[in-house]
Amino acid sequence: MESLKRLYFTTIVGTEHKQIPFETPGSIVFHELIVEVSKKFGIATEQIAISSEMGETLTVSDFQSTVDEIIRKYGTAFQVINRGVVG
Repeated sequence: MESLKRLYFTTIVGTEHKQIPFETPGSIVFHELIVEVSKKFGIATEQIAISSEMGETLTVSDFQSTVDEIIRKYGTAFQVINRGVVG
């Protein structure tokens, strides 16, 4: 049985921070997790952007990687960006 990975997603609006942890198998495609993340934060999937703690915005090809690959590349903490509000 595959162990679950825990990733943390945070959104910041003004001084308000909201963080939600997600547990998921490492073998799923990252995009599948992002669909769930967008629902939890109330952001349309096509309006969501994700960045690492270091400020690197994940690309379309990153979204096609597995969760394990994303963790190796970026770690386990991410910021959720609502492009509909920012743009």
